[in-house]
Amino acid sequence: MMHKYTVLLLLSVLSLMGQAQSLSFQELLNKKKFTEVIALADSLTPADSADYVTMSAIGQAYEGVLEYNEAYRCYQHCLQMDTTNVDALSSVARVAMNLGKASVAQDCFRKVLESDSTDFYANYQLARLYSQIGDYENAVLQFNVLRDQDTTKVNPVIYRNIADCYMKMNAIPAATICYFQAYNVNRENAGLASALVNCLYRMGGPNIQDGLSICDTALFYNPGNHALRRNKAMGFYMNNNMPRLIRYMENCLQKAIPLSLH
Repeated sequence: MMHKYTVLLLLSVLSLMGQAQSLSFQELLNKKKFTEVIALADSLTPADSADYVTMSAIGQAYEGVLEYNEAYRCYQHCLQMDTTNVDALSSVARVAMNLGKASVAQDCFRKVLESDSTDFYANYQLARLYSQIGDYENAVLQFNVLRDQDTTKVNPVIYRNIADCYMKMNAIPAATICYFQAYNVNRENAGLASALVNCLYRMGGPNIQDGLSICDTALFYNPGNHALRRNKAMGFYMNNNMPRLIRYMENCLQKAIPLSLH
């Protein structure tokens, strides 16, 4: 009987030690002290590697210092301990993307979505992954899932991503609509305004004047933005409005603002 209680006591002590170790790692992670976590990992025993929280913390530390191969190894170990754990699946997928393991990342994100089709992170990362590998049609479909989750508001990041995919597909009108949706709720974003203007110029005709109007609005928020100033000069050139183009370029030169149509 005494032997039985001794074993139970030993197991309890080991459990408490493991919890303390995990807590220590988490505290270091919260302080972004990744190298200290990695240094502690060198002294772990085989029993420590059976603790999910500990191995996940080490994986996060390796990921924090961009050592993705080591992080991937840790997260894979966590996933082996719990094959349905959403955090483990997401962690493996995230690092797999950084390592160029597209098929692994896709498989993990799809498993996450099998358990929760509304998971924002998994949907977004899967859409980004499709875009990175050039599968723009599936990327648009995946971004649309996110867009349709809340139709009461426009998320400029989602619409910008959809527009970028349409541009890669050379679907200029569709890209223009999405860029405008994003720009309309984020008019201070110079890069977004420039992308929209470039689309309008590519469609030509009266769209060029619309592009010039957007340039004026965007330059109000970003008066020194070189890309927008080039966009405006290009608009005058495309409209064959040489007097306005010359006056505008002279004004830029007076303000020592470099300007080129190339």
